[in-house]
Amino acid sequence: AQCFWGNQKLTLSGSPICSMSMGPRGGALSQWNEKTVVLYCFSIAKHFWSCLNGQSPVNVQVTRHNNLHTVRGDQTRGGSKTAALLRYLPTLGQHHFAYAGTVYGSGAWAVATACAQLGLKCSLCIAKSDYTPTWLDDIPRLGATLHWVDPVPVVQIHDTITHTQHDLCNLPLGFDTPEFISAMSGVMFDTLGHHAPTEIWLPSLSGVLARAACFLFMP
Repeated sequence: AQCFWGNQKLTLSGSPICSMSMGPRGGALSQWNEKTVVLYCFSIAKHFWSCLNGQSPVNVQVTRHNNLHTVRGDQTRGGSKTAALLRYLPTLGQHHFAYAGTVYGSGAWAVATACAQLGLKCSLCIAKSDYTPTWLDDIPRLGATLHWVDPVPVVQIHDTITHTQHDLCNLPLGFDTPEFISAMSGVMFDTLGHHAPTEIWLPSLSGVLARAACFLFMP
């Protein structure tokens, strides 16, 4: 396969690609729609290009107890979605990102962490709450701008950013896009693929993680 990364043409061939030509776990490519194939191939190309430039992909730590492998997003700065954001954000071609969230998830922390590592600006709009998450003190260290807003539904916060902050790239709630899910599935493959899991348990609050797992492991 050939693709262009900036003005660089990258040719991918050989066993690393051929070994995955039937999809990560089951499901022939003929069963995938065109967009899925493009997203999957793009994810592989980004991974390969990072390796060529000496940039090791950031993956989530896995601990093992007997036959149980636990993906330790709690031991990853920003949480488990940070690694996927490091792959996803550069594809958007923007330099200043906004995210609407709450103190009860780690999405805002993940965006701040990824933006700091990528040298991008980050503005967070978080609903006020009496609860103080452990990651809150890390936000200033990451260089992100934090805006506390009235405790209204997060959808309303997101819509306000979209309609008033036209110079910012307003990330979708929960990063729920096919492109991010593709990046998340790439992280899952790098993290879990060599373990050949037969059963996966996921946090019930993250539909994106569930869809990424289905995209990757289900036939």
